[in-house]
Amino acid sequence: MTMRITNDRPIGHIAGSIVFQAEDTGGPFELWVAGLLWERLQAEAPIPGDGDDRRDYALSMLEATAADATPSIANNGLRVLIL
Repeated sequence: MTMRITNDRPIGHIAGSIVFQAEDTGGPFELWVAGLLWERLQAEAPIPGDGDDRRDYALSMLEATAADATPSIANNGLRVLIL
């Protein structure tokens, strides 16, 4: 199963996590990323440049990390994957 983030801008913030819209073969879902993980991935970017370059690197690392993960179904019916 492959996953991709469909919007490189967060769609919200919940409980210290940054929420992105993503999709896999099962359809769309919310990807919740711990705020500290998001900051760390951007700081570790080997690409010198502006914030867009660091964000693109962090997004690619999230996609690689979650590539084989399966989202859960929350009690409200939404599919969610939490990293």
